[in-house]
Amino acid sequence: MTAPSPLREEELLRFCGDHVSDLLSMEVLAFWGRHPKCRFTIDAITCAMDAKRRNVERALNGLLVQEIIITSVHNDTMLYSLTPDEAKRQPVLELAALGWHERRAILERLAQKH
Repeated sequence: MTAPSPLREEELLRFCGDHVSDLLSMEVLAFWGRHPKCRFTIDAITCAMDAKRRNVERALNGLLVQEIIITSVHNDTMLYSLTPDEAKRQPVLELAALGWHERRAILERLAQKH
């Protein structure tokens, strides 16, 4: 993967500082960046991420509050999707384009700032 430009990296750091609380929330964002036009149930997300449901729910709830992830109901089933807000979508797409090690490095940089 190509590393972002220094300016873009700072924007991603700022976005992550505002919206990412831990590695799972970072990976949930990366998941949505890989599937930006899809809607999923909590069970599908949990299965795809191979994570515990309560942990995925916690990460999703944080992103719901921030309006990065939105919900809709279809046939009485709650579905989650990425926001249509382009200003919030673009950084998510860029995070997904990074490799796992690059996303982890962003988290480490954020931890050093705090």
